[in-house]
Amino acid sequence: MYKDISKIKVPPEGMVTPRVPHLVFTIILHIPVLVMAAMGTRDLIRKKSPTMLCFLAGGYVSSLLEAVVDINGMCYFPIEGQIVGIYDYERAIPLFVVATYSWFMGGQGYFFKKSLDAQLLTKRMLWVRWIATMGVNLLLEIPMLLLGMYCYYGPQPFKIAGFPIWWLIVNTVIPVSSGFAAHVLAPHLQGWKELFIILIVPMADGFSNAALGFPMWCALNSEWDFSATYPAFFLTVGLGSFFIWMVSLYLPTEAPIKFGSEREPLLT
Repeated sequence: MYKDISKIKVPPEGMVTPRVPHLVFTIILHIPVLVMAAMGTRDLIRKKSPTMLCFLAGGYVSSLLEAVVDINGMCYFPIEGQIVGIYDYERAIPLFVVATYSWFMGGQGYFFKKSLDAQLLTKRMLWVRWIATMGVNLLLEIPMLLLGMYCYYGPQPFKIAGFPIWWLIVNTVIPVSSGFAAHVLAPHLQGWKELFIILIVPMADGFSNAALGFPMWCALNSEWDFSATYPAFFLTVGLGSFFIWMVSLYLPTEAPIKFGSEREPLLT
Protein backbone atom coordinates (compact mmCIF):
# COMPACT_ATOMS: atom_id res chain seq x y z
CA MET A 1 0.00 0.00 0.00
CA TYR A 2 1.20 3.51 -0.81
CA LYS A 3 1.75 5.77 2.18
CA ASP A 4 2.09 8.74 -0.17
CA ILE A 5 -0.42 8.67 -3.04
CA SER A 6 1.72 11.15 -4.95
CA LYS A 7 4.11 8.25 -5.59
CA ILE A 8 1.51 6.22 -7.49
CA LYS A 9 2.75 5.72 -11.05
CA VAL A 10 0.48 7.07 -13.76
CA PRO A 11 0.79 7.07 -17.56
CA PRO A 12 2.50 10.08 -19.14
CA GLU A 13 0.22 12.95 -20.04
CA GLY A 14 -0.07 14.54 -23.44
CA MET A 15 0.74 11.50 -25.58
CA VAL A 16 -0.99 11.43 -28.95
CA THR A 17 -1.08 8.43 -31.28
CA PRO A 18 0.71 9.19 -34.58
CA ARG A 19 -2.09 8.53 -37.04
CA VAL A 20 -0.19 7.39 -40.14
CA PRO A 21 2.14 4.86 -38.45
CA HIS A 22 -0.81 3.66 -36.39
CA LEU A 23 -2.88 3.01 -39.50
CA VAL A 24 0.03 1.34 -41.30
CA PHE A 25 0.76 -1.04 -38.43
CA THR A 26 -2.94 -1.77 -37.97
CA ILE A 27 -3.07 -2.96 -41.59
CA ILE A 28 0.23 -4.85 -41.45
CA LEU A 29 -0.60 -6.69 -38.23
CA HIS A 30 -3.91 -7.89 -39.63
CA ILE A 31 -2.17 -9.66 -42.53
CA PRO A 32 -0.97 -12.66 -40.44
CA VAL A 33 -4.50 -12.99 -39.04
CA LEU A 34 -6.00 -13.15 -42.53
CA VAL A 35 -3.37 -15.64 -43.74
CA MET A 36 -3.84 -17.92 -40.74
CA ALA A 37 -7.61 -17.61 -40.94
CA ALA A 38 -7.44 -18.73 -44.58
CA MET A 39 -5.21 -21.65 -43.59
CA GLY A 40 -7.55 -22.55 -40.76
CA THR A 41 -10.60 -22.40 -43.02
CA ARG A 42 -8.83 -24.67 -45.51
CA ASP A 43 -8.08 -27.17 -42.72
CA LEU A 44 -11.69 -27.03 -41.59
CA ILE A 45 -12.99 -27.73 -45.09
CA ARG A 46 -10.43 -30.32 -46.19
CA LYS A 47 -9.52 -32.04 -42.94
CA LYS A 48 -12.55 -31.22 -40.78
CA SER A 49 -10.05 -29.75 -38.31
CA PRO A 50 -10.98 -26.48 -36.54
CA THR A 51 -7.72 -26.43 -34.53
CA MET A 52 -6.09 -23.37 -36.06
CA LEU A 53 -9.33 -21.39 -36.06
CA CYS A 54 -9.81 -22.26 -32.39
CA PHE A 55 -6.33 -21.02 -31.53
CA LEU A 56 -6.95 -17.78 -33.43
CA ALA A 57 -10.28 -17.30 -31.68
CA GLY A 58 -8.60 -18.02 -28.34
CA GLY A 59 -6.05 -15.33 -29.12
CA TYR A 60 -8.85 -12.85 -29.69
CA VAL A 61 -10.44 -13.79 -26.37
CA SER A 62 -7.05 -13.34 -24.67
CA SER A 63 -6.94 -9.71 -25.77
CA LEU A 64 -9.63 -9.00 -23.18
CA LEU A 65 -6.88 -9.38 -20.57
CA GLU A 66 -4.69 -6.68 -22.10
CA ALA A 67 -6.04 -3.79 -20.04
CA VAL A 68 -5.38 -5.66 -16.79
CA VAL A 69 -1.88 -6.56 -17.96
CA ASP A 70 -1.15 -2.99 -19.04
CA ILE A 71 -2.24 -1.48 -15.75
CA ASN A 72 -0.16 -3.88 -13.66
CA GLY A 73 2.82 -3.96 -16.01
CA MET A 74 2.64 -0.23 -16.81
CA CYS A 75 2.12 -0.11 -20.55
CA TYR A 76 0.11 2.75 -22.04
CA PHE A 77 -1.61 3.31 -25.39
CA PRO A 78 -2.77 6.92 -25.82
CA ILE A 79 -6.40 7.04 -26.88
CA GLU A 80 -6.18 10.24 -28.95
CA GLY A 81 -5.76 9.29 -32.60
CA GLN A 82 -6.10 5.58 -31.82
CA ILE A 83 -8.22 3.02 -33.68
CA VAL A 84 -9.72 1.48 -30.57
CA GLY A 85 -10.26 -2.28 -30.43
CA ILE A 86 -11.23 -2.66 -26.77
CA TYR A 87 -12.03 -0.15 -24.05
CA ASP A 88 -11.83 -1.60 -20.56
CA TYR A 89 -10.69 -0.46 -17.11
CA GLU A 90 -10.65 3.06 -18.57
CA ARG A 91 -7.87 1.98 -20.93
CA ALA A 92 -8.09 2.01 -24.71
CA ILE A 93 -6.51 -1.01 -26.42
CA PRO A 94 -5.72 -0.50 -30.12
CA LEU A 95 -7.22 -2.73 -32.78
CA PHE A 96 -3.74 -3.79 -33.89
CA VAL A 97 -3.10 -5.22 -30.41
CA VAL A 98 -6.28 -7.30 -30.62
CA ALA A 99 -5.16 -8.64 -34.00
CA THR A 100 -1.66 -9.38 -32.71
CA TYR A 101 -3.09 -11.38 -29.84
CA SER A 102 -4.86 -13.59 -32.36
CA TRP A 103 -1.86 -14.53 -34.50
CA PHE A 104 0.94 -14.22 -31.91
CA MET A 105 -0.61 -15.63 -28.74
CA GLY A 106 -3.04 -17.90 -30.56
CA GLY A 107 -1.37 -18.65 -33.89
CA GLN A 108 2.09 -19.27 -32.45
CA GLY A 109 0.51 -21.59 -29.89
CA TYR A 110 -0.99 -23.58 -32.77
CA PHE A 111 2.35 -23.97 -34.52
CA PHE A 112 4.01 -25.00 -31.26
CA LYS A 113 1.34 -27.67 -30.78
CA LYS A 114 1.87 -28.91 -34.33
CA SER A 115 5.62 -29.24 -33.70
CA LEU A 116 4.88 -31.31 -30.59
CA ASP A 117 2.31 -33.42 -32.43
CA ALA A 118 4.86 -34.16 -35.17
CA GLN A 119 7.55 -34.89 -32.54
CA LEU A 120 9.95 -32.39 -34.10
CA LEU A 121 11.36 -30.76 -30.95
CA THR A 122 14.26 -31.63 -28.69
CA LYS A 123 15.10 -30.02 -25.36
CA ARG A 124 17.67 -27.75 -27.01
CA MET A 125 15.34 -26.87 -29.90
CA LEU A 126 12.67 -25.80 -27.41
CA TRP A 127 15.04 -23.23 -25.86
CA VAL A 128 16.13 -22.03 -29.30
CA ARG A 129 12.52 -21.66 -30.42
CA TRP A 130 11.61 -19.76 -27.26
CA ILE A 131 14.47 -17.31 -27.80
CA ALA A 132 13.54 -16.96 -31.49
CA THR A 133 9.98 -16.08 -30.47
CA MET A 134 11.44 -13.36 -28.27
CA GLY A 135 13.17 -12.01 -31.37
CA VAL A 136 9.83 -11.83 -33.18
CA ASN A 137 8.35 -10.00 -30.19
CA LEU A 138 11.18 -7.46 -30.25
CA LEU A 139 10.76 -6.87 -33.99
CA LEU A 140 7.07 -6.19 -33.38
CA GLU A 141 7.41 -3.78 -30.51
CA ILE A 142 10.57 -1.73 -30.99
CA PRO A 143 9.53 0.06 -34.23
CA MET A 144 6.20 1.07 -32.72
CA LEU A 145 7.85 2.26 -29.51
CA LEU A 146 10.35 4.34 -31.46
CA LEU A 147 7.46 5.89 -33.41
CA GLY A 148 5.74 6.88 -30.15
CA MET A 149 2.66 4.72 -30.69
CA TYR A 150 2.69 3.65 -27.04
CA CYS A 151 5.09 3.46 -24.11
CA TYR A 152 6.10 1.62 -20.98
CA TYR A 153 6.32 3.80 -17.91
CA GLY A 154 7.38 3.47 -14.29
CA PRO A 155 10.69 2.05 -13.00
CA GLN A 156 11.10 -0.56 -15.72
CA PRO A 157 14.50 -2.33 -15.50
CA PHE A 158 16.63 -3.52 -18.44
CA LYS A 159 15.01 -1.92 -21.48
CA ILE A 160 15.87 -2.21 -25.18
CA ALA A 161 14.76 0.89 -27.11
CA GLY A 162 12.11 1.49 -24.47
CA PHE A 163 10.94 -2.14 -24.35
CA PRO A 164 11.29 -3.84 -20.93
CA ILE A 165 12.95 -7.23 -21.37
CA TRP A 166 10.82 -8.89 -18.70
CA TRP A 167 7.78 -8.53 -20.97
CA LEU A 168 9.55 -10.82 -23.45
CA ILE A 169 9.52 -13.62 -20.90
CA VAL A 170 5.82 -13.29 -20.17
CA ASN A 171 4.69 -12.77 -23.77
CA THR A 172 6.61 -15.69 -25.24
CA VAL A 173 5.63 -18.26 -22.62
CA ILE A 174 1.97 -17.80 -23.58
CA PRO A 175 2.12 -19.64 -26.94
CA VAL A 176 4.39 -22.32 -25.46
CA SER A 177 2.00 -23.01 -22.58
CA SER A 178 -1.14 -22.96 -24.72
CA GLY A 179 0.38 -25.19 -27.39
CA PHE A 180 1.75 -27.60 -24.81
CA ALA A 181 -1.57 -27.81 -22.94
CA ALA A 182 -3.50 -28.44 -26.16
CA HIS A 183 -0.99 -31.13 -27.19
CA VAL A 184 -1.14 -32.94 -23.84
CA LEU A 185 -4.94 -32.79 -23.78
CA ALA A 186 -5.31 -33.76 -27.46
CA PRO A 187 -6.68 -37.27 -26.73
CA HIS A 188 -9.49 -35.61 -24.78
CA LEU A 189 -10.16 -32.78 -27.24
CA GLN A 190 -11.95 -34.76 -29.91
CA GLY A 191 -15.00 -33.64 -31.86
CA TRP A 192 -16.81 -30.64 -30.41
CA LYS A 193 -14.47 -30.67 -27.39
CA GLU A 194 -11.76 -29.21 -29.60
CA LEU A 195 -13.57 -25.91 -29.06
CA PHE A 196 -12.08 -25.95 -25.55
CA ILE A 197 -8.87 -24.68 -27.17
CA ILE A 198 -10.61 -21.30 -27.36
CA LEU A 199 -10.53 -21.33 -23.55
CA ILE A 200 -7.05 -22.83 -23.20
CA VAL A 201 -5.38 -19.88 -24.93
CA PRO A 202 -6.68 -17.14 -22.57
CA MET A 203 -6.03 -19.46 -19.62
CA ALA A 204 -2.41 -19.74 -20.78
CA ASP A 205 -2.29 -15.95 -21.13
CA GLY A 206 -3.57 -15.47 -17.60
CA PHE A 207 -1.15 -18.08 -16.27
CA SER A 208 1.89 -16.54 -17.94
CA ASN A 209 1.12 -12.99 -16.89
CA ALA A 210 0.10 -13.77 -13.32
CA ALA A 211 2.41 -16.68 -12.49
CA LEU A 212 5.53 -15.27 -14.16
CA GLY A 213 4.87 -11.54 -14.15
CA PHE A 214 3.64 -11.13 -10.57
CA PRO A 215 7.09 -10.24 -9.14
CA MET A 216 7.34 -7.36 -11.61
CA TRP A 217 3.73 -6.32 -11.06
CA CYS A 218 4.25 -6.14 -7.32
CA ALA A 219 7.59 -4.33 -7.65
CA LEU A 220 6.41 -1.79 -10.23
CA ASN A 221 3.42 -0.89 -8.10
CA SER A 222 5.40 -0.60 -4.88
CA GLU A 223 7.05 2.48 -3.36
CA TRP A 224 10.56 1.07 -3.78
CA ASP A 225 11.03 1.71 -7.51
CA PHE A 226 14.25 0.31 -9.01
CA SER A 227 15.43 -1.20 -5.73
CA ALA A 228 12.47 -3.57 -6.09
CA THR A 229 12.12 -3.91 -9.87
CA TYR A 230 15.68 -5.07 -10.55
CA PRO A 231 15.46 -8.07 -8.18
CA ALA A 232 11.92 -8.76 -9.43
CA PHE A 233 13.23 -8.83 -12.99
CA PHE A 234 15.49 -11.79 -12.19
CA LEU A 235 12.64 -13.57 -10.42
CA THR A 236 10.42 -13.25 -13.51
CA VAL A 237 13.22 -14.44 -15.81
CA GLY A 238 13.86 -17.35 -13.47
CA LEU A 239 10.19 -18.34 -13.35
CA GLY A 240 9.90 -18.21 -17.14
CA SER A 241 13.05 -20.30 -17.57
CA PHE A 242 11.80 -22.76 -14.96
CA PHE A 243 8.58 -23.23 -16.91
CA ILE A 244 10.42 -23.84 -20.19
CA TRP A 245 12.65 -26.34 -18.39
CA MET A 246 9.55 -28.17 -17.12
CA VAL A 247 8.18 -28.42 -20.65
CA SER A 248 11.58 -29.63 -21.89
CA LEU A 249 11.34 -32.66 -19.57
CA TYR A 250 8.69 -34.00 -21.94
CA LEU A 251 11.05 -33.80 -24.92
CA PRO A 252 13.92 -36.03 -26.12
CA THR A 253 17.48 -34.88 -25.49
CA GLU A 254 19.48 -35.74 -28.58
CA ALA A 255 17.31 -35.94 -31.67
CA PRO A 256 13.66 -35.65 -32.68
CA ILE A 257 11.63 -38.84 -32.50
CA LYS A 258 11.19 -40.32 -35.95
CA PHE A 259 7.89 -40.04 -37.74
CA GLY A 260 5.67 -42.98 -37.10
CA SER A 261 6.91 -43.59 -33.59
CA GLU A 262 4.46 -43.19 -30.78
CA ARG A 263 4.74 -41.35 -27.52
CA GLU A 264 2.49 -42.19 -24.63
CA PRO A 265 0.21 -39.22 -23.84
CA LEU A 266 0.71 -37.61 -20.46
CA LEU A 267 -3.00 -37.82 -19.73
CA THR A 268 -5.17 -40.76 -20.72
